[in-house]
Amino acid sequence: MKRQLTILDKNIPSLDLFRLISAFLVVTVHVRPRAFDDLIPGISYLVTSVFARAALMYFFALAGFFVAKRAAEKGNATILKYACRTLGTYAIWFAVYAYFDYVDEIKAGLPAGELIRQVFKDFVFYGGDFHLWFFPALIICCLLFWLFRAIRCTGVWWFLCIPLGAIGLLAHPYRALGRLTPLEPFFQSEIFSPLRRIFFMGMPLFILGGLLYATLDYWMRRPKNLTDALLLISLFGIIIEPACDNRFSLNHGLLITLFLYPLEFFLLLFCIRNPMHRLDRLGNAMRVDASGIYYSHYLFIFLADTFSEFDSAYVNISFGQATTAHYILVMLLTLLFVGTLRRSNSKILLRLIH
Repeated sequence: MKRQLTILDKNIPSLDLFRLISAFLVVTVHVRPRAFDDLIPGISYLVTSVFARAALMYFFALAGFFVAKRAAEKGNATILKYACRTLGTYAIWFAVYAYFDYVDEIKAGLPAGELIRQVFKDFVFYGGDFHLWFFPALIICCLLFWLFRAIRCTGVWWFLCIPLGAIGLLAHPYRALGRLTPLEPFFQSEIFSPLRRIFFMGMPLFILGGLLYATLDYWMRRPKNLTDALLLISLFGIIIEPACDNRFSLNHGLLITLFLYPLEFFLLLFCIRNPMHRLDRLGNAMRVDASGIYYSHYLFIFLADTFSEFDSAYVNISFGQATTAHYILVMLLTLLFVGTLRRSNSKILLRLIH
């Protein structure tokens, strides 16, 4: 593993660059802009229905890669340390968004006991607000990875990527096929909804990222032209897959699709083989800004939604249709907020976004 460890001794700015790009794309999912069609007809489909689908899952694959790396280098304790740190960040942002998530229930006089149960369920499974589900999913992934390493069953852990990913595909994008399987009653059950995102969407990508680290020495010995070609094939597949699914009436939502898995795997590998060290000085800023954009952008979407109540010229942009100007406004406010926190050099404030 000498080659592998030597390559990973330094930061890899290309991973951070794609982390930042992914954060921008996540915002397009939540703003839903027919946005870019104002500029280039048809581009909105590529941005929001193709590339943005890979954005959130990139964070899972990247986290899986680095958690596996730290565990291999420094032991199992680093997994729990990372999970605890993630839990702390999650608790802060869950509290920040709590007002928006529960104000209606409180105003409606929801009994305290029922409200507490709802908050607990949201914190453990759903993440409260839409985009925060990444946190409980990531924490659970870390705890299970720690357990499988502790009982020396990492081989089983890597293998789980296949059945968990397959169930996720049958439950969502290939729903028509899923109905033909014995799993259909499970898909229809109440318990499946809170489990779907964690175990059948996020976890397979987290495992896949760790598997790349475990097999990195093998892949680094493959011809670069081969791995680049596999990345391009995966990219082509993820572009045409929605059209194919629609053509054969297989789909029931397309957040996770078959070609997404090799795309994330070979994208990480591409970044590792093309580290872009000329961006070294920007690596930390890109890393912090990406996290900050992901965590905080919904605040500014909520503000825009609130403002729309007073000005009919604005539309509700949260999961609605927005103009390019709306998207740019949300991004500028988010970047201003994140940049201010990053430049403050305050450990307390930086804890919000890093």
